[in-house]
Amino acid sequence: MSYDIAVILKTEIETILALPANTKGLIKQRTVSDFYQKYRGFLKNFPMFLMQVPALQEEILILLKRISLLLNGLIEPIEDAGEHYFREYFARTGKIVEHIRITPKKAGQQLGTTLWIKYNSPQTPSQEITYHIKTHQHGAVWTAGRAGIYSTMVKVDLKELLVYKILEYTGFGPKAHFILSPLHLEGALYIATQNSGFTKNPEKQKSFVIYEHFQSQQKESLLVNPIDQHGLFRIEMLLRILRLHDLTTNSGNFGKVLVEPSHKEQWKIIDFRVNTVEDYHEMDIVNQFKSGSKIMSYPPLLINLLALRPISERMHIAHEVIKEFEQGKHRDSHEEFKTPLVKSIEQALAEISTFAISHADDLGFNLEIALADLNCYVEGVLDNLQVLSLGVRQSL
Repeated sequence: MSYDIAVILKTEIETILALPANTKGLIKQRTVSDFYQKYRGFLKNFPMFLMQVPALQEEILILLKRISLLLNGLIEPIEDAGEHYFREYFARTGKIVEHIRITPKKAGQQLGTTLWIKYNSPQTPSQEITYHIKTHQHGAVWTAGRAGIYSTMVKVDLKELLVYKILEYTGFGPKAHFILSPLHLEGALYIATQNSGFTKNPEKQKSFVIYEHFQSQQKESLLVNPIDQHGLFRIEMLLRILRLHDLTTNSGNFGKVLVEPSHKEQWKIIDFRVNTVEDYHEMDIVNQFKSGSKIMSYPPLLINLLALRPISERMHIAHEVIKEFEQGKHRDSHEEFKTPLVKSIEQALAEISTFAISHADDLGFNLEIALADLNCYVEGVLDNLQVLSLGVRQSL
């Protein structure tokens, strides 16, 4: 039976490939979507399905790669890849998945979805954890009403993965997972981030408030809470050091974690885009930072904090952030433990380099070029950090 299905699946992929080049985007999208829905049960368990049809394995894999761009423009493969990954992930960590609920991604340009996973383990009762899953920042997007896709999908940018891990290790961002398609679609990589409001401890009440909601609740035009001042300055400094975009322009991309009854607070970056340029140094980073020069559109409270306060006050806050970058923080401090920034960069570089080497074929890029670009970016980031740190200290 599996062999017969494999033959039909192969024939239908060949039919999709035979569609005229000028077929309108919506027609092509509907055709590919219908194909995926028809065989979704087999494709959700694709590795096992392939094992049952060894004679057709290679041929089907080649054909799927040829329609990778089309399938990468659908949401269903993302949902299935996320479910497949987390069922295996929880099994490896000794947990039992009771149920997975999937809801659409609420906003943003990139394709994505949300997984609500209810699980238990021998030591703990049932808990629910949420993961937000999206394509990498250059993932394919369908063009409504036109022929084909917006553009040929740009390859995975390792810098984006690196920044997610830097933010995770420092504690300035969520825990991140990188998920490859079990269909072996070329260039298909999904980024799953753990909900920042999750806690394993039933005695804690943990929540995440995005900046937009925080600002609407803020009564003063100037921030007086030192944790808020420190946390938002940290975001501004990381934005410049790491050359991030689409952060302050989207007030849902960062926010504050609140933990009760301990009253702990922590500002985190949960989404961003990495600037793709040839030179990763932030030109004139010290003077740009000291003047409060905007990299992009800033919401009102950030403008007041970063530009309108006296420079001596701003440099004092920045100096405290620099010390935090250098030292990290211990678990008995007011915030969660953080690894120092330079050490986090080194750990993230080692992890992402290994990941790229292991999965270069699936990621579909030139490994030598991609790793060279990644190392060039790290050099620029470390230089930005050093120059900004020195400039802040000299301003005190």
